[in-house]
Amino acid sequence: MKKRNIRNLKGFTLIELLAVIVILAIIALIAVPQILKILNRARKSAAEDTTYGIIKAGETYVINFMMENNGTMPSESLEFECDGNSCNLKTTLTGYNLTGLDKLDFKGTKPTSGIITISNNGNNITTTDLAINNFACGYIGGESICIENGKNELKENGTVIYFNPETNEQCTDYVEVNSDTENKSGCMKWYVFNDTENSMAYNLLLDHNTTAKISNWQKVAMQLSSDTTTWNNKLNIRSITAEEVFEITGKTGFNKYDYSWYYFDTLNQTQPTVYRGEYGWLFDRTSQYCIDYGCTNNSNVFVYGYWTSTQINNSTAWNVSCIAALHVDLFSDSVRGVRPVITIPKNKIS
Repeated sequence: MKKRNIRNLKGFTLIELLAVIVILAIIALIAVPQILKILNRARKSAAEDTTYGIIKAGETYVINFMMENNGTMPSESLEFECDGNSCNLKTTLTGYNLTGLDKLDFKGTKPTSGIITISNNGNNITTTDLAINNFACGYIGGESICIENGKNELKENGTVIYFNPETNEQCTDYVEVNSDTENKSGCMKWYVFNDTENSMAYNLLLDHNTTAKISNWQKVAMQLSSDTTTWNNKLNIRSITAEEVFEITGKTGFNKYDYSWYYFDTLNQTQPTVYRGEYGWLFDRTSQYCIDYGCTNNSNVFVYGYWTSTQINNSTAWNVSCIAALHVDLFSDSVRGVRPVITIPKNKIS
């Protein structure tokens, strides 16, 4: 009797063990990817929450800044650079009380890199390049968006994207007339600039001026707002900065107070004997003869270029010239156009 019981208590056969292992392997193959997806979604959600928290911290910062400075905000943009420990004020300011205002105070994961920008006298707070938990995160038009690193395509300067700013969608019904100077609607041509692998969005420069001529730089912001009233409000509409033009053209040592304008081809004030047109897209359709200087298409209206958003003092500002140059000109005696820049999440572009 005892011997029979011992025989009945013997373990699994080899075939039975193999069958169990196979079943467990199949379960693992099915379950593990789903678990990883759930964990990744949780990490992404946490990164998006952190991004939103940083923007809320920016709003609080504006309130605190104005309380410490008699209700005023500087006209220039404030930039905060993140380093994994905090996001510190990068912009140099003079004449303001900056006690306790040297960084953004927020809870949660600290981005290992990225820039947060407060502009338009504190009314716009944006970022497109926060590195959080292996995601590239940004905040555009009231929405926090994160894209997993390695899944955001890098595009070269001047890459063409067709986009309709009214529908906020990529488009395929572009026609040449949509690039006529002062056109403000429909499927239009845009150029990517200063893209990075750590950015979740593309900055796009329109290929023509929405307003041909503005006689005073101080009217640009108002005109830009008027030109884009039918556009989607999530596009972070603005003008390009002189610093961004420096970066596009490979010019170093940017100082907005330095009056040293330069040609794109020579990076100094020596006029090229032959214009290469390497940056022709940057001043596309800026005059009726800009092809002579390497632009992609002439304008159907005689214009001289367009203003950047970078002001030097109460009478001068930087502008992109129709002769393939970045210039400094007086508000009062210079006529330049308005050319919008928009920012769109990379996941909107196929």
